[in-house]
Amino acid sequence: DTVFSRAPTFRAHTELAASRVAACVESRWKESARHLRRSGSDHVIRLKAQAFFTGIGIGVRLREVAGKTLVEYFERRSANALYGAMVRDCAHAGT
Repeated sequence: DTVFSRAPTFRAHTELAASRVAACVESRWKESARHLRRSGSDHVIRLKAQAFFTGIGIGVRLREVAGKTLVEYFERRSANALYGAMVRDCAHAGT
């Protein structure tokens, strides 16, 4: 049972490229999460990690659809709101 087998906690569309959003999330999760992994294929990028203190699985799936990027954030259980806030910030600002 992976973090991506559940319904996303939230979804957002952005004009930013998936690679830019992924790089932003990676840079923010790098210091605040464990076991950060990136995978991808055919216009889909997945980032998967564990919340630093609780070990709860978290993930982001980025898909390019019709010139926009669909950002989906997943949690296995309720994780610290900070991780979702980081994804939201990256979807809007990309920095």
